[in-house]
Amino acid sequence: MFGFLIFLHIVICLLLVTIILMQSGRGGGLTEGFAAAESMFGAKTNSMLVKGTTIFASIFLVTCLSLAFLSAHQNKSLLQGRVTKEQKETAKTVGIPVPEEAAVIAGQAENKVKQEAGELKQAVSESTEQTKTELKETAENAQKQNTPAPQVPEPQNPTSSQ
Repeated sequence: MFGFLIFLHIVICLLLVTIILMQSGRGGGLTEGFAAAESMFGAKTNSMLVKGTTIFASIFLVTCLSLAFLSAHQNKSLLQGRVTKEQKETAKTVGIPVPEEAAVIAGQAENKVKQEAGELKQAVSESTEQTKTELKETAENAQKQNTPAPQVPEPQNPTSSQ
């Protein structure tokens, strides 16, 4: 589509230039040089050239706007995002992950982080339970010996402080 519009635009430009040069102006124009122009186009050559200029100028304007609109939306490379075989081989030898592999590596890293966070959370809860159990045992031993139980503050949950 874009190539066809460029071709049409070039043809319209050439026809528009030709028609404008054929019109007679103050200096006479090219119609004076072409003696057969009057006989070829008839007695109303000037009015026909003016209408032709108007038509081709309108088409020129439309093709200009169409090409500008299409080129604004085609602002990216046709090869953008594609990785060639040579680039993949080079990246593998150097040790750089190619975009497809980078996405897989990022997914694996995210899963590993989630797994480690779960393990850490489980370890904290186990440690908290163990501390509570030890405090209860200490309190029971203190009651058996009739000594006051040590006052240890409750452990804080690390996620609730934020």
